[in-house]
Amino acid sequence: MARSTLGLLPLVLILACTGDDKDDSDDPIGNVDTGNDVVDYDQDGFPEEDDCDDNDPTIHPGASEICDNVDNNCDGLVDEEVTTTYYRDSDGDGFGDADNAQEACEAPTGYVPNGNDCDDSDVEAYPGNSEVCDLIDNDCDGEVDEDVSTTYYADSDVDGYGDPENSVDACSQPAGYVEDDQDCDDTTDQAFPGNLEICDEIDNDCDGSVDEDVTTTYYVDLDGDSWGDSGATEEACSLPTGYAKVAGDCDDTSADVNPDALEECDLIDNDCDGTTDEDDAIDVSTWYADTDGDSFGDAAVTDIDCYQPTGYVADDTDCDDSNPTTYPGADEYCDGHDDDCNGDIDEDDAVDVKTWYEDGDSDGFGEAASTDIDCYQPTGYVADDTDCDDDENTVYPGAAEVCDGQYNDCSDSDYDASSAPTDELDDDSDTYVDCTIDSGGWDGASSVTGGDDCDDAERTVYPGAAELCDGQYNDCDDTAYSATSAPTDELDDDGDTYVDCTIDSGGWDGSASVTGGDDCDDAEATVYPSAAELCDGQYNDCDDTAYSATSAPTDELDDDSDTFVDCTIDSGGWDGS
Repeated sequence: MARSTLGLLPLVLILACTGDDKDDSDDPIGNVDTGNDVVDYDQDGFPEEDDCDDNDPTIHPGASEICDNVDNNCDGLVDEEVTTTYYRDSDGDGFGDADNAQEACEAPTGYVPNGNDCDDSDVEAYPGNSEVCDLIDNDCDGEVDEDVSTTYYADSDVDGYGDPENSVDACSQPAGYVEDDQDCDDTTDQAFPGNLEICDEIDNDCDGSVDEDVTTTYYVDLDGDSWGDSGATEEACSLPTGYAKVAGDCDDTSADVNPDALEECDLIDNDCDGTTDEDDAIDVSTWYADTDGDSFGDAAVTDIDCYQPTGYVADDTDCDDSNPTTYPGADEYCDGHDDDCNGDIDEDDAVDVKTWYEDGDSDGFGEAASTDIDCYQPTGYVADDTDCDDDENTVYPGAAEVCDGQYNDCSDSDYDASSAPTDELDDDSDTYVDCTIDSGGWDGASSVTGGDDCDDAERTVYPGAAELCDGQYNDCDDTAYSATSAPTDELDDDGDTYVDCTIDSGGWDGSASVTGGDDCDDAEATVYPSAAELCDGQYNDCDDTAYSATSAPTDELDDDSDTFVDCTIDSGGWDGS
C-alpha cells in the first residue's frame, strides 16, 4: 500500500507559486535545488516527483520491500512477496488447514505457518503423528490404521484356531474371531494344530495325515486270558473281538499260562519268563540255615526255593545259630546272653535271678516292701531290706540321732514316720523345730544338727525367713537372739504408734504388702496412716503414692510468699478464721 502524500501538498503549492525565484532560506529542510527546480526533501537520491514518500529516506524506488504495510519500493504495491501465508489451526495440533489461509506479516491468533493438517477438527490427526488403531488417519498419509490394525480369522468351532479363508481387519478382536489362522478344519473342534492325534479318521493335529501313529496293533488271543500271540496281529482303532492288546503269551491254549500269571511250584513256566519253578513262585518256601543243628534256623541266612535245601530248616527263630544250647524255649541264665531267644537278656525269669530292695533315700538300706527281681543290682536298689523309713536318708538302722523330728536309728519298736520325739516338735508350725537333745536347746552353735529355730513360739521366726517389719529378727540372724529386742529401724521414733521400716521394700510406698512398716514419716508425730489432715504443708494421712516430706498439697502452698498458706481443708487446722 502506498504511503499518503497529502501532508506535503501545501508545501508543493507554495513552491509552485514562488517559481524559480524561491530563495534557499524558504526551503524548510534545505533540499531544494533552485538552479534546476529539483526537489529531494528526504535526501534519499530520488526527487519528489519520483519518490512516493519524499519525507522518508527509506522509501524510494528500488528500496527493499519489507513486511510493514508500506510500499517501500514505490512500485504501487504494499508488502508484495514479503508476507507469510498462515493457516487456520482449529484443533491446536500445530498444523493448519490448507483451505483456510491468510497472508500476514505475523501469525494471527489461531494460525500456524504450515497447512499440512489432513483434518483440522481432530487433534489426533496431523503429519508425523504415530498411527494408532482408531479408524483415524493419525499421520495424515492418506491411509487409515495402516500397519496397526490386526487381522482376525473366523473360529466357527471355537477351538482357538481360525479359518485362513475367512478373515477381517479390526482394531479389536471381534466375537467369534481369533488371531491364529492355522485351523485345517473350522467345522470341528477336534482338529487344530497341536491337538493330540487320536484314532477317529480326522486330521486332529492338522499335519495333513489322518490317524498317523495312533492306530493300535492287536494280537490274536485264543485262550481269552488277555494276552495275545505276537505272530498274529491286526491294526485297528479299537480292540477287535478275539484279540488282545498285548503280546507275550507263551501258551495261547491255556488261560492259566501268560505273563500275568503267578508262578507256582508245578514244573510249568506259568508266567512265561522262560524259567520253571523259580524263587518268585507263589507257593515257594523260605528256608533258614541251621548251622548248629538244633533244628532252629538263622533268620539272617535264607534260601528261597520250592524244595528244602540241605542244611536248612523251615524255622527261623534261632537267635544264635553258633550255639546249640541257645534257642527258643531254652533255660535263661544271668550270663549276659539271650539263652531263650525271646529278645531279652538276663530277664526276671532267669534260673539264677536275685531280689533287690528299693533304697529311695540312698542311705544304703532298702525297703522290704518295694522289690525288683533282676540279674544285676538296679540303680536305686540294694541287697539290704531293713530300712524303717526309706523316704529319709537320716533314718536307718544304727543311724546317729539328729534333731529332725524322727527316730533316726529305727529304735522305735513300732516305728511310725508321723510320730516324733516330744523335744523335736514344731510348736509354731513354721517347719523348723527347737531341739533340746544333745545340746540343751538352740544356742547359735553349728554343732547342733537340725534344731535351728531360734524362736519356736513365733511362726515368722526361723532360719532364712523373710525379714518383716514386726519388731523381730525374723531370720534368726542375731547372734544373741532375744524375742524382746527389735531392729532400730523398726522403732516408733515419733511416738505415733506407727513404725517406719526400710527393709524388704526400699522404704514405705503405700503398699499393703509391707507388714507393719506403714509410717510414711517416722520423724513427724502428726504423719501416719489415717491421720487427720492438718494445714501444715504435709500429707498427714500418708495418702501420697510417692510420699515426700518436702512436697506439700497444692492447696497448702504459700503462693504469695508471705509465709502464710491458704487452706481449704476443714480438718481442725488453720482455715482463715
